[in-house]
Amino acid sequence: MSLNANWVPMKWPCGPIEIARLEKSKSEDSDVRKTVDGWTQPAALKMLKGTPVNCLVVDWASGTADDAAQQEALRPLIAAGRQMGLSYVGKVAGHDNLAATVTAGRAAGLEAVLLDTPASHALDLPVIATFARDNVDWSLTTDIFTATGNVWPGVVLPTMRGDSAAGGPTVESFCTAIADARTYGSHWILSLDSPMRAGILNGDAQAMKSWARISETLSFFDAHTDWQAYKPVGVLAIVSDFTGANAFMSGETLNLISRRQVQFQIMDRKRALAGPVTGLKAILWVDGDAPTAGQHANLLAFINQGGTVIAPAYWGPAGAKPHRYDWLFDYDIYEVGKGRVVVASKGYSDPYLLARDTHLIVGRGNDLARLFNPGNTNCYMSAGSNGGTELVQIVNYARNPASYVALWVSMKPKGARLWTPSSGVPDSLGAIQENDGTSFHLPVIPVNCAVEIERSV
Repeated sequence: MSLNANWVPMKWPCGPIEIARLEKSKSEDSDVRKTVDGWTQPAALKMLKGTPVNCLVVDWASGTADDAAQQEALRPLIAAGRQMGLSYVGKVAGHDNLAATVTAGRAAGLEAVLLDTPASHALDLPVIATFARDNVDWSLTTDIFTATGNVWPGVVLPTMRGDSAAGGPTVESFCTAIADARTYGSHWILSLDSPMRAGILNGDAQAMKSWARISETLSFFDAHTDWQAYKPVGVLAIVSDFTGANAFMSGETLNLISRRQVQFQIMDRKRALAGPVTGLKAILWVDGDAPTAGQHANLLAFINQGGTVIAPAYWGPAGAKPHRYDWLFDYDIYEVGKGRVVVASKGYSDPYLLARDTHLIVGRGNDLARLFNPGNTNCYMSAGSNGGTELVQIVNYARNPASYVALWVSMKPKGARLWTPSSGVPDSLGAIQENDGTSFHLPVIPVNCAVEIERSV
């Protein structure tokens, strides 16, 4: 038994553990209790028929007296779901009697367990490890792992707690959370709020319409699983180990430079630059740790051939004299070979400034994609392995649809197609040659769309 990368997960709150959680948070009422009881029944699974959801995340053990009753209540639900082709992941809190708890889960039909901390020994089921988003230990990550502490994308909802909402999010907000995660190669564990769960259970027309809209977004990505194998493109690489003291600066720099629509590649510092650097124009070295001897040699070769390295310290050959640009404060520029080393003279202090300055140093002329009249949209660019197809996915983070958005790419393609969740077939996009590239005027974007670009030979 192994973890399945094709799982489309959904949180399925039910049973005595969920009741106890509601009682503790003082948010339980008779209607909510009825919903939890209803979702514990196998009949509730009918809402999943015809949707891409194929994996349910259920509470299996919380380390309390409710565990035995919870597991007994889940057995009929798991058995019915397995007959429908569903997989189950059991969430286990605490490690008391962990081996026995996991063994019991396997016997009941679980295919994996979700642990709050990594397991110290082998178990009867595959483990999905959980980490705080700003404290991921990459040496302990499993093939599939989860990150907590993420914010609801694009909107501020004071009622959000953890990975579920106490009320307030619109159906578009749920779709945005799905699109935001899937666009960048991951999954949001779909988590419906109590009113929507109750509405679906009762067959409420508006709730069912919202569920159909959510399913449409899931189906859009399920129909394009080949996109998940595409690799990010970008002339900039950002290097860090993204852990410990480096986690905040590196993580926030990634977030902020993405908002500038800069397309980039991510490199793990512990494995980066093992060979010659190709396809890049600049490298941002975020961590204060110096490169290894092998990395240093490859960095120097990259610089000598015309590349730019942005670093917190100078690691180039001795004797080079720095100079400064009038518009670039607090950076010393060392000309080395055909390239340059740009050094933050006081180190990095603010990820916002680092993201801004990196974009200035790399230069707008090296942008691969831009959105005009973007509103609250952003884009992510990737490419197929054959190099003949590039994909630009666009996500709208506002509650209202985005209008009059134009996409510019730094190429003159052979053709382009527009994919939207509401259409099962692509539409041809008219192209306008301008600014040494190509522009496409996009239709109204409620949540997301994708532009598939065929490169000229």
